[in-house]
Amino acid sequence: MTLGVLALMTVGAMAQLAPPSEDSILGARSLALSPDGTRLAFSYRGDIWVVPSTGGRAIPVTTHVEMDDNPVWSPDGKWIAFNSNREGGTDIYVVPSDGGRTKRLTWYPGGDLATDWSPDGKHLLFRANREGIDNGLYRLDVNTGRFVEFYRDFMSVGSPKISGDGQYVAFNRFGFPNARPRYQGSAASQLWVHDTRSGQSKALRNNGFQHLWQAFGPNSSLYCITVTELTPSSYRLGETPAPYVDNAAKTPNVYRVDMNGRADRLTNFVGAAVRYLTVARATA
Repeated sequence: MTLGVLALMTVGAMAQLAPPSEDSILGARSLALSPDGTRLAFSYRGDIWVVPSTGGRAIPVTTHVEMDDNPVWSPDGKWIAFNSNREGGTDIYVVPSDGGRTKRLTWYPGGDLATDWSPDGKHLLFRANREGIDNGLYRLDVNTGRFVEFYRDFMSVGSPKISGDGQYVAFNRFGFPNARPRYQGSAASQLWVHDTRSGQSKALRNNGFQHLWQAFGPNSSLYCITVTELTPSSYRLGETPAPYVDNAAKTPNVYRVDMNGRADRLTNFVGAAVRYLTVARATA
C-alpha cells in the first residue's frame, strides 16, 4: 500500500502543466478611453476592467455577480461611473479608476443609464423615463444626488454626450438595435444635438441610416459610427440577385460630423463594422 502511494506521487510530480498560452478574449464590450487616452476601461464577463491603452495586463475594478457595464471616465481620470443591476434595477454607480469601494448614486426601479460626465466633473448625464411615459435626458449632481431634466421626448432617446466646452449635448433619437448597424429605415438611430445655452434641439443627421456610439473629442469635435451607402437586404421573389460588392461607404465606419450635419469618413474598413467607438478628450 505504501509503495503504491509513492508511485502515484512520483508520477504526479513529473507531470507538469504546459506553459499558459495568451489567447484572445471574447466578449469585451463598452470600450471607454480615459480623458488623456492612456487607459482603456471595458466590460468583460459582467465586470469593469482597466488596461493601458498601449496594451498590457488588465485588472478588474469591480467584482460582482451581477452585470456591471458602460464605464464612463470622470474628467480627472480618478473615477469611473458605470451601470449595474446589483440591487435589482439598473442604477448608476462609481468606483475609483484604480479599484476600490463602489458608491451608488441613483435609486430608481427603472433604468438609469449614465453615458457622460460634465466637463467640470460635477454632473453625470443619463437617460431615463421618470414622472411619466416619455423618455428624458437628465443631469445628475454626483455629490447631492439631485437630478435635472434638460430634454424630454415621446420617442426613444439615449446616449447623451457633452462637448468639452459644455455647450452641446449629442444624443440619439429613435434607435434600431446596434446589432444591425447597416439597418436603413424609419427606425434608424438619428443623431441630434441639444444646445445647453439656447435650450434648442435639432437633428444633425436624419437620413434613414444608423448613427451609433457618438462621442465628442478634442476641441468639441463630434464623431459617430454610420454609413453613407445602402446595403441591399433582400430581393423580390423570383428575382435574380445581382453580385454584391461591399465597400467602405456601406460598412459602418468612423465619421466626423460638424454642427451643420456634414459627415467625413475617417476610417475605411470593409466588411466588419466598427463598434464601441471611444474618443479621448485630450488634445494631441
